[in-house]
Amino acid sequence: MNILKSKYSDDNLNKFFMDYSDILRSNLRKVDLISMYKNDSFGILMPETSKQRALSIAERLITVLVEYIEKSDVFSNDNSIFLKLGISNFPLDTGEAEEITRLADEAICEAMEEEGHKICVARRSNDSPI
Repeated sequence: MNILKSKYSDDNLNKFFMDYSDILRSNLRKVDLISMYKNDSFGILMPETSKQRALSIAERLITVLVEYIEKSDVFSNDNSIFLKLGISNFPLDTGEAEEITRLADEAICEAMEEEGHKICVARRSNDSPI
């Protein structure tokens, strides 16, 4: 979401992140942990959630972002706001706590290479597609 920084005031960006964090909270379980990550991103830990379920949730989060943008006074005419999501699973992808974040970050980097909203799932070379 670096594009947002060049187009909008800090107040508008703060409102966007506060609103979207509320949207996340209302679309996730109470046990899920939401945090800011790398200044302009959210990290979400979803205990006991399969990759397939995380993918379904990610798709829903894109839908609610699109709805928020369409209704927004500030962002409604902006077609450059996209959600890029990276999904990794503990313990399927790795048994190392530190590596789970790295794998999700790599998946996000892959998503950033493509246009529009994009969800990428971390995979080991021996993984089968979802």
